[in-house]
Amino acid sequence: MSDSKLNFTSLKISVGSRVQFYFSGQTNGNKHFKIQGQTDEPLNETGLAQAELVGQALKDIEFNQAFSSDLSRAKVTCQKIIEANEASVTIQETKLIREKSFGQAENMHYVQFAYLTMIRNQTLPLNYVPTDGECKDDLRQRAKLFIQDMLCKNVANFSTNPQQILIVSHGEFLTHFFYVLSHDFQCSFTTNERDVMSKRPPNTSWCQVEVILSNSEIQNVNCIQTWNVEHLKALKSTVCSMP
Repeated sequence: MSDSKLNFTSLKISVGSRVQFYFSGQTNGNKHFKIQGQTDEPLNETGLAQAELVGQALKDIEFNQAFSSDLSRAKVTCQKIIEANEASVTIQETKLIREKSFGQAENMHYVQFAYLTMIRNQTLPLNYVPTDGECKDDLRQRAKLFIQDMLCKNVANFSTNPQQILIVSHGEFLTHFFYVLSHDFQCSFTTNERDVMSKRPPNTSWCQVEVILSNSEIQNVNCIQTWNVEHLKALKSTVCSMP
C-alpha cells in the first residue's frame, strides 16, 4: 500500500491528508490567570472573537474531518472554524485530547499555584502534580492513544483522496502531544521547531505538521508551520493563556 501524508496544525494507505491543530480561545479563567485544567468554562467575549478570526483565516481550507476536546471552550472554537469553512463535517468529540487535569488545584490563581509548587520543592510549576491531577506521562499516554486509535485509524478508512483534518485542543495537552510525535514516532523536527513546539501556544494559535503514514502506522513527521498568530493582529490585545 502506498504512503499517505497528513498535516497537523489549536491538532494527520494511500491518502495524502493535512491535519490542522488549533488551541482553543480565551475564557475568563485565562483572563484572570487561573488554572483551569478540565474545568469546563466557556469562551468569553475575547475568546469568541479569537475563534471568529481563526475561522476566517482558515475559511478556504476544505476540512474532511474534525476532532475536538469535549470541553466547551474547544468545541465552540471548533464550531466557529467549521462554520466559517462551510464544511459539511461532524465534529468528533473526545476526552483523549482534553486539557490536563490539575485536580484539587483547578481554579487556583497561577501565582498561588506557583507558590504551592515552590514549597513542595518543585522547580517548575507545571511539573507539580496536585492531588487527583494528571502527570506528564498521563498526558502523553492520552496523546499516543488518540494518534494510534483515532487519528491513524480514521485516516485509514478514507480513499486515495487527500484529506484535510482539523483538531482543536488545549495548550498544556498540545505541548505533550507534540512531545509524543517528536519522541515516540519518526520525527524530522529541527532543533528550533522542537523548541517552539515545546512551549505553550497563545489562544487560537494554529500549527501544521505533515505526518507520513503507511499501513496505518506513522513513518515520519515533518513540521510545516509552527504556532501562527497572524490572524490575532485584528484584536487590540491578547492575553497569554493559562492551562
